[in-house]
Amino acid sequence: MDLFLDAEWFIGGDVFLIGWARDNKTFGQLYDESLTEEAFHSLLEATDGRIYFYGPDIGIIEKYFNIDIRSNYECVNLLKVFKDKMPGMSNYKLATIEKHYGLKRNRNEYKTNIFSIFQDWRRPQVKSLVLQYNMEDVLNLVKLKHIIFWQFDVEENYLVQVRLAGSLQVIRDHVYLLPCDVYRGVNTGKYAAHHGKAEEQPNITSQMVIGAKFFNDKVSLYRMIVLMHDVVKEIQFDYITSVNGRDSKFNLARALATGIALRMKIKYQELLSDHNSKCSNAVSGKRILIIDDVIYKGRTMATAIDACSQQNPASIYFLAFGKSQRFAF
Repeated sequence: MDLFLDAEWFIGGDVFLIGWARDNKTFGQLYDESLTEEAFHSLLEATDGRIYFYGPDIGIIEKYFNIDIRSNYECVNLLKVFKDKMPGMSNYKLATIEKHYGLKRNRNEYKTNIFSIFQDWRRPQVKSLVLQYNMEDVLNLVKLKHIIFWQFDVEENYLVQVRLAGSLQVIRDHVYLLPCDVYRGVNTGKYAAHHGKAEEQPNITSQMVIGAKFFNDKVSLYRMIVLMHDVVKEIQFDYITSVNGRDSKFNLARALATGIALRMKIKYQELLSDHNSKCSNAVSGKRILIIDDVIYKGRTMATAIDACSQQNPASIYFLAFGKSQRFAF
């Protein structure tokens, strides 16, 4: 079962109410004496699907209970999903999305004056209004999720990409910077080369990759470019290119390659095509640097190297962040 969460908290992150739902008929609330870590863990233990929320709620709850949710559950911020699937909205407040789809609610006053929710929570005679407001928030979130996922045919692989990265997951799945000198025009065996760990702080590197790849964070992108450039800045290249064939609107590999080319004052060229299986003959006799963003098993890069080597370059060097040290080649 999935779990939908909507938390209310005071400024500073002191949570006073957590609304939850499984669907539009199964819901509840934790507050006062029921708002305990044990009660919240019971909700988590009964969850074998995803956890959906809207905004910073998961981070606030994790800090409040001092627990790690995102490393153990697939947590999806529906704010991110709605922004991706519904570009051009005037804003992405939950009330705006509700109005767009004609969802009604009885309690609207806290949408325009969030500070009044703090005051009313401390007043027993109107506390029930806050409870109703929170209940409508979490139930409307369930409805909006089903409507928008159906309307835009939200797919599984997209949800995997936009899930929150967990701190334990980041540490476990180390992301290394791997400079791989794979081919120098000498017959020394297929992909005879070296590859190794160049970045000694994999957790920090992981955060950069996640920020740039999944959240289009320009600071993370810049830091990745600087880090990769430092590895190859002393090597002479004629062309810098990137793997292609990505389905996403933002091609991180190309962004990295163009940034590195700019810093090295070398021309960036689109040399690979047809999902990296073909390479321009312009590489003949040239020193080539191929950039990818994140290597998982290395198949994409291996395909690109094969295609490039058929055009008899002087050398091929590749650079990528690697999620595993076990590659296909």
